[in-house]
Amino acid sequence: MSKHEIGNIYKGYFQYQDRHETRDFRRLLLTDITGENSEIGIVTQITGQGPKEPPGYYDKYREPIEKWKQAGLTKKSYARVNKNMPLPLNVLNNPIGRLDDEEFIRIVGEAMKYLNSHGFEH
Repeated sequence: MSKHEIGNIYKGYFQYQDRHETRDFRRLLLTDITGENSEIGIVTQITGQGPKEPPGYYDKYREPIEKWKQAGLTKKSYARVNKNMPLPLNVLNNPIGRLDDEEFIRIVGEAMKYLNSHGFEH
């Protein structure tokens, strides 16, 4: 597995835009590579927390990762398509897994819908 390829899953810090002092160590899906020298990654947060019962507002943004074992995850997981952020690729080291192409396309499609209507707010 190559170090930086879209579709790879990494562990890294996710900085919340609404709480600048808060960073969480999370699993992150690399959804795009951009920047003048391809040095910036766009990542989507992954969580092991499923939707609540009854579902809350943000639960509609949790996309299930059906093939979570094959993706290198240790439990049923969800991509939080409303939790996206750019970050330097050099902070993403040693991928822990990779989404299969079909799931990647579905999740990125949902993240793009969110980004097109809300931007990087989360």
